[in-house]
Amino acid sequence: MQYYTRQGTWWLPGNQDRSIEGTLSFDASGIELLVHGSLPTSVVQQRRQSQRYGPSDWETIPVLHGRTIPDRKSISLLHVEGAPDITPPGVDVENKYLVGTALTDIHAVRDSFTELRCTFDCLNAWAQPPPLTSHTGTMGTITVQFQDMDLASARINRRKIRLVNAAVGTFRHETVHLEQVVVFIIKVPAANAKSICNDWVRPLQDFLTVALGRSVRLTSLFLRPARAHAFTEVSYGVVQAGPEPSPTRGSVLNYSAPTLLTFADSPVPFSRLLPRWFDTCSKHRDVLNLLLASYYAPFIFSDHRYASTFQSAEALANTLFATSERSRSAHSARVAAIIDAAVAADVNEEDISWARRVLQSRNDKPLADRVTELVTSLGVIGQQVLAACPRFAVFVARARTGVSHPAQSGLSNVERYWLGDVLNWIMRAKILVETGLPLAEVERRVSKSGPFRHALEQIQRI
Repeated sequence: MQYYTRQGTWWLPGNQDRSIEGTLSFDASGIELLVHGSLPTSVVQQRRQSQRYGPSDWETIPVLHGRTIPDRKSISLLHVEGAPDITPPGVDVENKYLVGTALTDIHAVRDSFTELRCTFDCLNAWAQPPPLTSHTGTMGTITVQFQDMDLASARINRRKIRLVNAAVGTFRHETVHLEQVVVFIIKVPAANAKSICNDWVRPLQDFLTVALGRSVRLTSLFLRPARAHAFTEVSYGVVQAGPEPSPTRGSVLNYSAPTLLTFADSPVPFSRLLPRWFDTCSKHRDVLNLLLASYYAPFIFSDHRYASTFQSAEALANTLFATSERSRSAHSARVAAIIDAAVAADVNEEDISWARRVLQSRNDKPLADRVTELVTSLGVIGQQVLAACPRFAVFVARARTGVSHPAQSGLSNVERYWLGDVLNWIMRAKILVETGLPLAEVERRVSKSGPFRHALEQIQRI
């Protein structure tokens, strides 16, 4: 997933003799192909046959082949879309196409794959694999582990996920250049690249984000086409934090890190934890999308970040707890008592009709009550939050209202930030409990975290 710009020639499969030159660019905004002229698609051909020039209709090209200049790397582009200008012969014009997925070192004929390998910038630090090298005999003798080594595995829907410690690089008689890389390897049912990313890669990235409490960047993705032996490197447009130096063990494990779970210290074996996580993703997809939005897009405004975190908490509370304040029969009895009192007091019939309609529809719990249930469900963690700020749930709900109606919140941006930070800790803790970690263990990990304790000190001042 490293960004690049590559010059090359491009053609439709089976039509290399009609190739055109262009530039393929991959950056944070996605993948774009800029060509000199237009690809000979069906719309273009029809327009030229009728000698009509100008912008064409929007068209999608399933597969496009290319070869880079000057290194002659084979490239396949999947789901290429654009509306090129149709020009008379001899007129040169640049046309822009959007590319869904780019595959390196292959000329693929279809968007179908059966195995993936992916790495994330924090995976080495999270997995804490044994070193590649060891000293044997004298200090001058070093043994290097070249072979892949399985650290753990799990089965999800009868598909095996392996966590592998690998050595990547080159070695010759006079030079050795190797890098330790921890990678997820998964054999999957034949599927297109987009489905594999959504169904397998994204849940793994979400898992690491919740465990570490920091942005996690997908650094490489390799897919193996159906009925092929070699993997192809994949690029596709994805919103995530920008490139930064990879986290180290020290940055993940120190007192000031927001880490709650690593591979080495998990109280639940990897073989049980990962299937539970995929089940959590399936049940709480919307909750996770809202909770983790600020990690994937850290550039969003602070008020939007808070709103996303709060909506995530609201969605989880609505899933786990009752959303109605009273049972249906109890609520109906309450409404009837109020309406009967209004009738006895000779209130206008039109006003009574309005009151009945409004009251019957308002049996939902107040936002603050839903937040309180979520907080108190976390035992010691909830007790610590409420001890630091007894009106935490009220302030959290008020801050949410203040995002859309700033004059009504009565809270500063700084106060809203720390309320959101504590709410984020609560959500991460609750998600891990839902995934199968013992509550007592989650309580211990959150309570001893330096960043969490600091956040509690800040909300004491609200």
